[in-house]
Amino acid sequence: METQNIAVIPMPFGAEKIQFAIIDVVHTQDSEHLLLPHRHEHYCCFIATAGSGQFKVDFQVYSLCAPCVMVLYPGQVHELIEGTGIKGWALNFSSDIVDEVPKNIFEQAVSPLGAIDLDETQKQWFTSLMSLMEQSFSQQAPGSYSQTIQAMTNAFFFNAAEIFSLQDKQRTVSHSTRKIEIVQTFRKLIKRNFKQLKRPVDYAALMHVTVSHLNDTVKSVTGSSATLLIQQHLLTEAQRLLYYTTYNIKEISHSLGFEDEKYFTRLFHKRKGVSPTVFRKSTAS
Repeated sequence: METQNIAVIPMPFGAEKIQFAIIDVVHTQDSEHLLLPHRHEHYCCFIATAGSGQFKVDFQVYSLCAPCVMVLYPGQVHELIEGTGIKGWALNFSSDIVDEVPKNIFEQAVSPLGAIDLDETQKQWFTSLMSLMEQSFSQQAPGSYSQTIQAMTNAFFFNAAEIFSLQDKQRTVSHSTRKIEIVQTFRKLIKRNFKQLKRPVDYAALMHVTVSHLNDTVKSVTGSSATLLIQQHLLTEAQRLLYYTTYNIKEISHSLGFEDEKYFTRLFHKRKGVSPTVFRKSTAS
């Protein structure tokens, strides 16, 4: 394929900040629009009660096996690679109509966010909520939503965050609360500052800990070095820009905060095994 600008799908103009749709995918061959890589300016969530498939989110492939919930952040590039018999709902909503607490839970998670598996009780809860939302939307004028629908959207977001948080804690149960807090804060700061701050020492200063303590803690909890986590965010954005835009290597390097284009190229090659130019060519077919 030819490189092109990333398709960004905004929320509609006007009062509508929540979108609701029923999902019924017999097979992805019948739903070609789902296969095109794109991103949204808002949260994009899927509640699957049946079926299975695979999503690619920022070049990472995640399995989807119902019952589950998937939460995609604003700006994440995603596509449905394949899916069979997927049934459920899609719920899109603007960031400014939901509470900050669940946002922070997702943002500060130690584990990467993939599909959130549901047990039967949790499945029934989401099914009941989505049925109520479906009924409420059918009673609304086009392009509008009620405070009741906004409250139900927040209920969905809170419950999804709480379930994910519990699963995240179970995966890190062997570590102290203080260590988990350090990693959560570090991840949150990376997401906000990775273009400006590229060294663990910069983050250690913001967190008022020594750089050796930050490095040791991040390594023990995640298995990765603090430097690697920073570079993963940088290179994920670099891959997005290489694959989906027409920006040249120099423009991409500068947009990511690198003063030296050659250093960016060496770093990309070291972590990805190929140069930025070769990566772009290999994904252009």
